Amino acid sequence: MKTTKSYELNQKEYNKVFLEMIINDLSEPDQNHRATLWGIAALCPYAEGEAVYQSRALLGDLTTAYDDVSICNSIPQGRAIKPEITDFDFKVYPNPSNGYAFVELEKETKSNGKVTITNNLGQVIWAQDFGEGTKTVLLLVENIPSGTFYLNVQIGTKTKTELFTNLK
Repeated sequence: MKTTKSYELNQKEYNKVFLEMIINDLSEPDQNHRATLWGIAALCPYAEGEAVYQSRALLGDLTTAYDDVSICNSIPQGRAIKPEITDFDFKVYPNPSNGYAFVELEKETKSNGKVTITNNLGQVIWAQDFGEGTKTVLLLVENIPSGTFYLNVQIGTKTKTELFTNLK
């Protein structure tokens, strides 16, 4: 089957880099691999697929902040089915956590929402729903491993992501 969609091509390129690293017993990407990964990592994850998150993770640079709001809002309409994204604010504390944390929203929600924690491969490892009128969500995350993850807050069709670290 021929890959024609951009998200398929991105996944194919990511897989190629990842497998070459395994075959060559590399613990981190070389210069050529990094160039490929940076090209994918800078794309909108909603339009360009999981390879965007996977590339960001393989680069291992936790200091780089990807402005997905700007990146995704700049793609032409109809190019991808993506959730509406916004600049609503929330705080996660304590971060790093030690088995629990709070997500404090800037104001009470006007619709139901969900908090998810995803690993560097974009796989959901923890999720919790919350109802309309919520301002603070308690996260009991003692069952997730130590590490740095993506914490996503979705309210209605709007979503925002922050880095979240759990220590055990």
